[in-house]
Amino acid sequence: ALGAIPPLLELQARWFALLCSNKLKLPNKFDMLKQISKYVKYLEWQLTVYRVTRLTGLTDNLIYADDLARTIGCRPNFTRIFFTEPKLWL
Repeated sequence: ALGAIPPLLELQARWFALLCSNKLKLPNKFDMLKQISKYVKYLEWQLTVYRVTRLTGLTDNLIYADDLARTIGCRPNFTRIFFTEPKLWL
C-alpha cells in the first residue's frame, strides 16, 4: 500500500468509536459482501489479479481513506470549497 499509515489509523479509530457508541451501524451481510466483491474487482483491475491474490493487505490509500471519511462524515465537500473559498481549494 502507498501512503501514510497514521492518517488511516485515525480514520479507522474514529470509525470504530462510532460503531462502539452505536452512532454508526454496519451494513447487512449481503451489502458487505457486495461491497467487498466490487472492491476486489477494482483492485484486480488496478493491481492485477496476481498481486491481489498473493498480497492481500494491499489497498488503494486514497480510495480507502476517502471511503472511511465519507462513512464517518468527515469528508470535505471540495465542490463547495471551490466556489466558497477558492484560495483554500488551491
